[in-house]
Amino acid sequence: MTSTSIRPPRVPAARATLATLTAKPGDEPRDTPQVREFISILEHEYGPELVADIIGMRKSAAAIAAAAHTISRNDARRARWTIFGLQFDPTYLEWLRSDLSNQAIAAACGLNRSTVGEHRAALYAGDAAETATTPDELAGDAEGDSHSVNADGSENWSLVGQRPWGREHYKAFIRDHGDDPERTHFTYGWTSNPHGGGWNKLNNVRPKTPQELIADDLTLDLPTLYARASELAQENTPRLGTFPSGRTLFVNVADWQVGKTGSRGGTPELVARLKAARTELRAEIERREPSSIVLIDLGDGIENFESGGNPAFTNDLSLPDQLDVYATELYEFVALCADYAPVKVGIVPSNHSAWRRGKQQLGKPTDDFGIHVHRQVEKTAKAGGLDAEWIYPDEYSEIIVVEVPGDICGFVHGNQFNSNGAIQFWERQAFGGPLAPCGTLVSGHYHSYACLSAGVHPTTGRERWWLQAPTLDAGSDWFRNLRGRESLPGTLIFEVDPDTGFDLRSIAIL
Repeated sequence: MTSTSIRPPRVPAARATLATLTAKPGDEPRDTPQVREFISILEHEYGPELVADIIGMRKSAAAIAAAAHTISRNDARRARWTIFGLQFDPTYLEWLRSDLSNQAIAAACGLNRSTVGEHRAALYAGDAAETATTPDELAGDAEGDSHSVNADGSENWSLVGQRPWGREHYKAFIRDHGDDPERTHFTYGWTSNPHGGGWNKLNNVRPKTPQELIADDLTLDLPTLYARASELAQENTPRLGTFPSGRTLFVNVADWQVGKTGSRGGTPELVARLKAARTELRAEIERREPSSIVLIDLGDGIENFESGGNPAFTNDLSLPDQLDVYATELYEFVALCADYAPVKVGIVPSNHSAWRRGKQQLGKPTDDFGIHVHRQVEKTAKAGGLDAEWIYPDEYSEIIVVEVPGDICGFVHGNQFNSNGAIQFWERQAFGGPLAPCGTLVSGHYHSYACLSAGVHPTTGRERWWLQAPTLDAGSDWFRNLRGRESLPGTLIFEVDPDTGFDLRSIAIL
């Protein structure tokens, strides 16, 4: 065994070459007792149909997660690693089998420590020399087992075993003791015995706090986001449909205000609504069969801390975490749309996402946290090979215009005018503003759906329409307390036909 005091040299190879999944449709799972036990655990937790999709290799991990709602894309990917095995770079494989720490290997390879731990677990789970099939058998002689309780009430176990456990075995152990491992905080590791075997260490076991539950599901730093993009690229999943309709589907997300709390809850409830919206959106795309998709972000993606009210006391996420959740959820929408058609993504500046100090805006209109997040997601999408391109406003503009076959559509956040002033604002653009040629205008900001005719377009002879997009946020209780009303949450979609332009009948709120 390699000494833990020895630090390996950096690996010059690209990350993707260190551990790759080479399985393809029709391949059989590795026939080892531990893999069979792992599949049994998966079937118990997620059901045989989902496990069949994982083993079948015909659906991407992203498609499985989107259809099932009970497993994340990352967990589906890790399950495949364990069932089929990863092909490791020889040097990397040697380090995984050594007693070098995950942190030391991660630093040498340019990986996250958690990724190394997952690779190690997948390696041990499929090792043909492993004969134990359950955590109890892996534990060996229970005579040397120990249990202790920390001052904060968390628990520790030290369990005698012949080989290190994988993460799924620790989860099974926790489940056997009556707790849900997905809602339980724990750390784990392996201490080897120079005379053979060792101890599986399960430490700091306690229920997760609400913030930890949020963080587990929602927050992703940029390295993790890029890892997810690499995963998509490696899966190389063919597009689910190529539709000849010629129609363009517009998906308008608005005013998520990530981090805000209200009568509809906080970030966990918002993410639940976003996931539900993506499920409905996937069904709508498959029903409508658009040839292209335009995903528009109408702004206010985060709540921020400089937007009035008392956000320092009512927000449930810090500003960095708001940006992480916003980026992650936005990426999910882009990836979903890219499954079916080429995607254009647009973003406009907004008041909540602005770089500001109190009511004072700092910098240019495009010095905007929403635009910053989109630039990071754009890099991630390119790394993942998604067929998506971005449309940004000009440096000193707050408007974007998107031309598709059949119509020219304009988009603005909506804080530039009062709740009844959109069409008048549009009219003032007639003398050369960017909205002058548009047949459709869409705005957000006011958190409710609206649709009004704006007269007949002098060039096309078609009716012009203004649409106001609803939001999926936590609720605007201050407005309900002031005016006595509020709108239901939702996401606005509509279509443009290449021959007849904006299709009023295509409007739907998801």
